[in-house]
Amino acid sequence: MEKRIQPKRVGTKVIIPCRASYVHLDAPWSNDDKSEKKYSLSCIIPKDDKETIAVIDAAIAEAKQSGVSSKWSGKMPRTLKNPVHDGDVERPDDEAYKGTIYLSASSKTAVRTLNRLRQDIPVTDIYSGCYVLVSITFFPYSVSGNGIGAGLNIVMKTDDGEKIGGGGDSSKDFDGMDLGVDEGLDDM
Repeated sequence: MEKRIQPKRVGTKVIIPCRASYVHLDAPWSNDDKSEKKYSLSCIIPKDDKETIAVIDAAIAEAKQSGVSSKWSGKMPRTLKNPVHDGDVERPDDEAYKGTIYLSASSKTAVRTLNRLRQDIPVTDIYSGCYVLVSITFFPYSVSGNGIGAGLNIVMKTDDGEKIGGGGDSSKDFDGMDLGVDEGLDDM
């Protein structure tokens, strides 16, 4: 049995083991025309990983306390956007999110991607479904409402996993089409 990677927390920064989803590390991305494009990914964590969830909760609690003095005029807002979501509630029809919590982390600048040997790897090696260690810093904000954000610092791939959201061999889509080349020629 492989040893499970333990989460780590230093203040509002956490390093957590998770499964990557909605990976946008090769180029900045936004799901609408109003939001700033950022490098991002979603972290999927099983609900039974109590240790990782406790580390995340503690870092968020510290970020909230920081926000009281730095962003929210000395008091905790009544409503506060939380970066952590319940997969069973928010994505009930998505098998990858069953029995999980998840959060999205982003960065305005490209983030480093590493392998287990701490060597740089291409960002394309990180895909939706693989397993990663992610360094995230939680921070308070007061723009378009009050909440806690999740800043993406660095991503380390720890293992492959079944791809989430397709990703099969799409080249078969072109089977049976006359593409103007002889099939079987390898000199292209």
